[in-house]
Formats: sequence, C-alpha cells, structure tokens
Amino acid sequence: MARHVWRDEQRRGLKKNPPRGNIYGEHLPLPYVNPNAYDRVKDKVAIPKECRYCLCDVELVNNSTVYGKEYGKWPFVYLCTGCGARVSLHPETDLPMGYLANHDDREARRRSKPLFQNMTDRFFEGNRNKSYKWLAEKMGIPKSECHFSMFDEDRCWRAYRIMYEVFFEGSTNIVA
Repeated sequence: MARHVWRDEQRRGLKKNPPRGNIYGEHLPLPYVNPNAYDRVKDKVAIPKECRYCLCDVELVNNSTVYGKEYGKWPFVYLCTGCGARVSLHPETDLPMGYLANHDDREARRRSKPLFQNMTDRFFEGNRNKSYKWLAEKMGIPKSECHFSMFDEDRCWRAYRIMYEVFFEGSTNIVA
C-alpha cells in the first residue's frame, strides 16, 4: 500500500499502524520506515544477512535483546545469532550505520572516537565532514569508507595513531 494512501487512511482513523517493511517489501520488525530518511543517509552500507566474523545469520532485533532494556528513539540493531556482533540502524530506516562489530571492534571504536571528536573540534571547527575527509586522505582510503562505524579494529588503531601523532607528538600535518 502506498505511503500516502496509508496516511490518508490513518487520518480518517482506518489504520492504526503503518505498514511494516523496507523499500524492498521485506517484512521487518520495525514500526515504520521513512522513505525520506533513506535520502539523508550519504554512504549507504548493505544490510547484513550473514556475520562477517562467524558466518552465522544476522537478525534485526530490538536493542533490548542486547542491553536488557530499550535505548534510544530508534532502538533497533542487526545482531549476529552466533557471536553477537551488532550494528545500529540509521533513524527511521532499516539501513545499518556501519558494519557489524564484535567486542574488539566496538572497544577500538570507543577508544578512538573521542580523539577524533577532539581533533574535529580543535582543527576543523566542529566540521566532521572535513575531518573525515582529512582522515581518509591520511589513511589512503576513500572518504565513503572513512567512518568509525565502518572501521574494523585495525583501521581504528591506524586512525588513532594518525590522530595521536597530530595531538601529542606535535605534528603540524593538518591542513583544514
């Protein structure tokens, strides 16, 4: 059923819940998806079907499955049924924010991201887009792949070393 037809029926009180599913018509445990939200996602990552670590199936679940209670306005994650690797979703979509992350990846991201934020605030006036562009150039990767949610443990530590050099070893290797 088209979204505009659903909204008309909802206004008249005929429909209580929006249709479930993504833009491909697949049934998902989401309350709704917003087609406009897809347009806001710049670097789309494929929906994981199989875990990149243990090759088990990946399911879309409420994040209360992981944390014991629901967190956030859009509380959904893709979760590996085998090893527990997971990734959050962009709000109002079924699109993952990055790649599945196991415990080691999540820990590396957690430790690297604050240094990135400090660098962004100090050298790039809070502009994360410019900061990611600079980091991508220093790492020799495409900007579309330069985001901590897309980094594995090795890439996180590589980014960390580059940023550490700038902050703590006095490198002037920053051009905003």
